[in-house]
Amino acid sequence: MKARADIVTAIVLGALFLGLYAITVPENHSEADNAFRYAWDVEHAPIHETLHRHHVLYIPLAKAVYAGTRVLNADVRAYPVMIALSMVAGAVALAFLFMALRQHLGFSSEKAFFAAGLIGASYGFWRYACEAELPVVAAAPLAVAIYVLTGPKINALGVLGAAVAAAIATMLDILAIIPALFAFPALLMGRGRRAPLLIYVLLLIALIVAGYAVANTSPFAEPALAQGEYDHVSLAVQGPSALGNAVLGFGRALLSGNYLFGLHPFREFMERVFSHRMLREELLIGVQAGTASAILPFILFILLGLVGILVADDRLGPHVVADEEEAPPPSSPFAPIRRAALMAMVIWFVLHALFLLGYEPANPENWILVCIPFWLGIILIWARDPRGLPTQALGTLFILFLLHNYFYFVKIIHSLLVP
Repeated sequence: MKARADIVTAIVLGALFLGLYAITVPENHSEADNAFRYAWDVEHAPIHETLHRHHVLYIPLAKAVYAGTRVLNADVRAYPVMIALSMVAGAVALAFLFMALRQHLGFSSEKAFFAAGLIGASYGFWRYACEAELPVVAAAPLAVAIYVLTGPKINALGVLGAAVAAAIATMLDILAIIPALFAFPALLMGRGRRAPLLIYVLLLIALIVAGYAVANTSPFAEPALAQGEYDHVSLAVQGPSALGNAVLGFGRALLSGNYLFGLHPFREFMERVFSHRMLREELLIGVQAGTASAILPFILFILLGLVGILVADDRLGPHVVADEEEAPPPSSPFAPIRRAALMAMVIWFVLHALFLLGYEPANPENWILVCIPFWLGIILIWARDPRGLPTQALGTLFILFLLHNYFYFVKIIHSLLVP
């Protein structure tokens, strides 16, 4: 009965975010750098010309979905179909992450709901769930792999399923290889047997190599003009400034900050400090939005920061011991897998961040998948406190976070039309 209730809650969570994504698909697509090229490839390019070295499976998958709409005689272009694919993938990812938190990591329904919701409400995840882009599509199989690998018992079928899901994610977005190959094995450690870990790694590598062999390409191959890498502007930064750009890029993956470009002093500062970056879209949106549009989201940002400081400071409030579900003792069945999950999330976050420091650290698109280990890691660290996770504080944080990013979508991105 409990398992059925969890499944229903996961479906409700996915449906709510699917609806949220559907009503906030922006009219302004000026931030979509590659989406229209992807849509053109889906409709017109031969499949062998679309096997991009960094997302070898994305266009073929989108072509298959688009072909399905044609079979159903749906009169629709590829672009909205690909947006729908992103939205559904985002909803599926959140549902499986909820199930992992609830069933395998032992969190209450409310806390699992809010934790998964924070991922879904992160600006980068939300924005790209409403776009014909690949990061959120890759998040769905990653979430499936997390759900399988956090299970209490891993059999051969589970290892196979996790390896297949992780390989699919990697071939949808090459950045997914960081969790798939380096972080997820931590979820199989400490289980008494080494065979599942070894089988998972070998299967994963074999599947990825086989996939690229079939596509007749390699992640290290030279980019081709036919694969849509023309007119590419690199956002790579070298030296100490890379760290500041990484903070900017990751911050924009979490919170919508473009409304600040409506403030003239901020626009001047960003042009002076980050003159090397592509700020044309942000500047255009800021000028169109105006100063008044920055007031409400800025107030929400201040409130969000205050609540974040409050709930992060474990010295505030009375010291009470939580029940076993919230802060499991070492003897609890949830304690070992929570430790393994925390280790996996830390490995994922650190390796991904280190990689991006040398490869376009200011590009928020590259940080979208990092929203998953960031929020799951925070929840797992927070739950180690003897007092556990305060539901009201977590819920308040989620609501303010959602409203802050929602306001940006509805009042700025969704309503502004670029001539």
